[in-house]
Amino acid sequence: MKFLAELVESEKFTGDAPKTFWSSVSVLNIQQGGHSQTEFRALLEELVDAELGVNLAGPDNATQPFIYLDDALFSGNRVVWDIRKWLPITPPKFSLRIVVCALHSGGAFRAKKDLMEDFRKAGKQVDLVFWRAIRFDNKSNAGAACDVLRLRALPPDPASAAYVASFGDNKPPAWLRPAYQSSTSKLYSSEATRDLLERVFWKAGLKVRAMCPQLKITHRPLGYTSTNSTNRLGFGSLFISFRNCPNNAPLALWAGDPWYPLFERKAN
Repeated sequence: MKFLAELVESEKFTGDAPKTFWSSVSVLNIQQGGHSQTEFRALLEELVDAELGVNLAGPDNATQPFIYLDDALFSGNRVVWDIRKWLPITPPKFSLRIVVCALHSGGAFRAKKDLMEDFRKAGKQVDLVFWRAIRFDNKSNAGAACDVLRLRALPPDPASAAYVASFGDNKPPAWLRPAYQSSTSKLYSSEATRDLLERVFWKAGLKVRAMCPQLKITHRPLGYTSTNSTNRLGFGSLFISFRNCPNNAPLALWAGDPWYPLFERKAN
């Protein structure tokens, strides 16, 4: 993978002595669910050996910095849960680098806030840094600049109205893009094409929800969102890696039988 290959000899990341760096750092293997961290660590190990002739230090190595490696950061929940579980065995003071291919800004903001509070409560001094190849802006206040899929307005059709009414609290949809401002995200060629894409995925997502009774309430039409989020339309991520399609992407991309997905999703 290009991102990892560039990371191996990146002076910004390793300093001016990459061989020394990779022979001493601790690349963690602490993920509680799924196999992405194990698989990405194996890829990194091959690259370090091929490019530098160095054996990657073991995950239990005490030398810093610690590196938490994964394919993507979406809501930030996973990295927070993993590091929270690992935190009791860490030294009083350490450096931690969270390295991902794709980072969603809202998730990174929340993860950093939660982790820094965890470090404070545990009496740990931590130098926390995020590294990424691609950044998607998805903060709640991103407005027209957000990169994830978000409707400008709820379509005026019975299926959309019924979905919103199913929550039973008469609250209007949150996390909509501003209706008065065209998209400024660089991921889309125009507002018209973006609006069409969002409405098509929304309509398909409602259809998927009607077809697949096994889906949970957190499986929103535009992708998984946790129960404590006010974003009931869905996460809306457009990132899909070579190894899997995340459930934070629109349902139409990954939901299974009886729906036929565009990308296969391997559940944890």
